Amino acid sequence: MVSIITFIVFAILITAIGFPLCFVIFRKKGDRGFAFSKLIVISTVSYLAWVIGHIGHSFTFSVVLTTFLLIGATSLIIYQHKKNEISLFIKTNFRIIIFEELVFWIFFVTFLLIRSGNPDLWHPVMGGEKPMDFAFINAIVRSTTLPPYDPWLSGNTMNYYYFGQFIIATLIKLINIPSSVFYNIFLAYLFGQVAQATSSIIWSQTKSKIFSIFGIILLLISGNLGQIPVLIQYFKSNYFPINGWYWTATRIMPNNEINEFPYFTFLYADLHSHLIALPISLLVIALALELYKSLKEEKIKYAIFLSIVSSIILGILRITNIWDYPTYLLLLGIIVLLATSIRDNLKLTKKILLTGVFSIIIVAGSNLSIMPFILSYKTGSLGINFYSGPQTRILDYVTIHGLFLVSLAIFTLLSINLKNILTLPKVSKILIYFLFAISIIFLYVGFHFLGFLMILATLVFMIGFTNIDRFPAIVFVAFAIFLTSIPDIIDIKLGLGRMNTVFKFYFQAWTFFAIGTSICAFYIFQKFDKAKEKYLKIIAGSVIGVFLSATLIYPITASVAKINDRMGKIKTISLNGSDYMKSSVYFEKNHEINLAYDLDAINWINYNIKKYPVIVEANTPIYRWGSRISVYTGLPTVLGWDWHEIAHRQYQPPDQIQIRASHINEIYTSFDFETTKSLLMKYNVSYIYLGQLEKAYYNTKGFEYVVLNHPSYFQKIFSNPEVTLYKFDVYGKRN
Repeated sequence: MVSIITFIVFAILITAIGFPLCFVIFRKKGDRGFAFSKLIVISTVSYLAWVIGHIGHSFTFSVVLTTFLLIGATSLIIYQHKKNEISLFIKTNFRIIIFEELVFWIFFVTFLLIRSGNPDLWHPVMGGEKPMDFAFINAIVRSTTLPPYDPWLSGNTMNYYYFGQFIIATLIKLINIPSSVFYNIFLAYLFGQVAQATSSIIWSQTKSKIFSIFGIILLLISGNLGQIPVLIQYFKSNYFPINGWYWTATRIMPNNEINEFPYFTFLYADLHSHLIALPISLLVIALALELYKSLKEEKIKYAIFLSIVSSIILGILRITNIWDYPTYLLLLGIIVLLATSIRDNLKLTKKILLTGVFSIIIVAGSNLSIMPFILSYKTGSLGINFYSGPQTRILDYVTIHGLFLVSLAIFTLLSINLKNILTLPKVSKILIYFLFAISIIFLYVGFHFLGFLMILATLVFMIGFTNIDRFPAIVFVAFAIFLTSIPDIIDIKLGLGRMNTVFKFYFQAWTFFAIGTSICAFYIFQKFDKAKEKYLKIIAGSVIGVFLSATLIYPITASVAKINDRMGKIKTISLNGSDYMKSSVYFEKNHEINLAYDLDAINWINYNIKKYPVIVEANTPIYRWGSRISVYTGLPTVLGWDWHEIAHRQYQPPDQIQIRASHINEIYTSFDFETTKSLLMKYNVSYIYLGQLEKAYYNTKGFEYVVLNHPSYFQKIFSNPEVTLYKFDVYGKRN
């Protein structure tokens, strides 16, 4: 409860600090960016601490506090300078501010309750990759220099887009909430922030609170139509696996492609980069719309300021989730191009020049702002090729995006005006004819899915060209269609092929589909103001309502299943992600492992061992209980989950990782002191962990023999009935 109260007070404080900053950034937006107040403070404090940490090689509480006070002082100066403007705005826009803040707190509390039902940070079957995220968070909290060390490959720094975990660690350092509790609180914060940001973006385009809520439901709450067969199968057999209720809908396609959507991602609760990046990507969208308005209205100085801010936020997005960078860079480029191209007072050469200048500012700024990351991040060859495997089945695509497609179909039928199409400028007609011709070619040669998408794109652009005031919604929808076409066009070997391209680009597309569809739905119902058209409103609303109801089966059924899918004898209500260990027993290699003994040792380590000395522990296949000490303490271990380290370091041969696994085996099994000593020295090991898992995986009698016969090198510093922790003295000087 203390942790929750601490965060609530902190959230209120950063809202007050952040609004003057947003007030300056968003001059055209109806709510002046109020919904992004918390995010702006959290992002900028973390970013400045990250920059200072790289320049001064120090990442401590004092550095984080200094950046927080600096942001607070900047906000206070702005407030003093614009006090009258801000006060007047709050008085005249009080209702929208209250609405957006209520949205945040309602969704924050809702997801906090869901997480309190199942706060566990591991599960033997459906544990996911929370261990990796939590290990990174704890390691960054312990780190005092940057870049942070890698907890799963001792002696190395993180070679990953880790800034999302860095934000969490920065806040833990600042407000001192235990990481195992803050993990779940931050998930609830993200849930509330995404809801609030979505409502802000849609309200700015529609001025409708109802459609803002509709947009939140589309983006954050709704699932896909894949839960319908799950429900049917359950009613047929009166049984369905508990994990299938929340897992099945994310594996619609037949070849192990991942089709995640936001509600599943939140419910599954891996604090992965794509999840933490979601509110940041919404901030980029809000900035893009603001940039569009400023360029269209010829506010060039303001547009330059916005492009600089956008470039920094885009840089932050890149080091949070690198997959988002090309997508949102392209979005900003398209927005700039559209804004300059519709200005009739500019000649073609000036339009090209203006587009080029702003594009250069955004590209250069987004790279210069994250130069420490660019200089240290290493990667292998992307391995980009044309995709030649099985095409996406149209039925699968409709199952995943059915609600969006039905809403857009209704919008299309009611928006296309053949008379207006015939009177379009020649350039617009040529583009429409070109898109239509490409779709026919795709269908003729057998690329039915791509042909289907091109027909959708053709219809969308026809609407856009004949309804220029609706262009933002059209851009979002067209962009979503484009993103979902990528996995059927290119294959990226470095990104694990189609499994991952579908995952990354479909997840991004969901955001654009949801925002675009909700704005289009607003236009549909806005059109039916006349009494004689009310029946159309009823028909359209009923159809959309049926599909919306179908997608809401997922959050209801999946949430109940996920809350109940836990390990441990006592399933308590809590926000501490480590509490499950108190009553959990795990079986591995025919050994019973009582997790309470590991929890006892973990708590002792966190309280007594400072900084980040190297520890050696059991290395197991991924997704198991291995590496649990590095996960829950942040201490660097000789080797954590091997596949993840191979994936993060594809620039080096995989056997470099596997060698470490064999060396860990030798440390625990060798009866030869010199072998054990040389390996411990090789990896600069300070502590050796000997628990039930180590005894299950290794014949530890070898290590026990070495300790018994060379007691001056090994000091027992902690023990309970199943765990012993030794401190290694390389010089053997212990008396």
